[in-house]
Amino acid sequence: MLNRRYLRIKTMQSLYSFFQHEKADIGFHEKELFKSLDKIYDLYIYVLVLFTDMHHTALLVTEENKNKRLPTKEDLEPNLRFIENIVLVNLTNSSELKKRSIEP
Repeated sequence: MLNRRYLRIKTMQSLYSFFQHEKADIGFHEKELFKSLDKIYDLYIYVLVLFTDMHHTALLVTEENKNKRLPTKEDLEPNLRFIENIVLVNLTNSSELKKRSIEP
């Protein structure tokens, strides 16, 4: 998810790098700019995967707390708002996200 702010920042960083080199090659710096923009998309995918991992961890902790030897009332009846969040459930079940997170 690229917005104008990220594009401006990356462009300015690339221009600064271009003007700092004595042998400025525009083709090389353009390639580096596009590589950096691709990495932003990869970071976006990683953040979405992080949310799915947090959701999975919350599920595991909730189940673990229910199976305690002496569970408290809060362990037996936990607040499930995070676990039942429709966005997180859809992200966790998304085959497209799983496919994109595996790709190199």
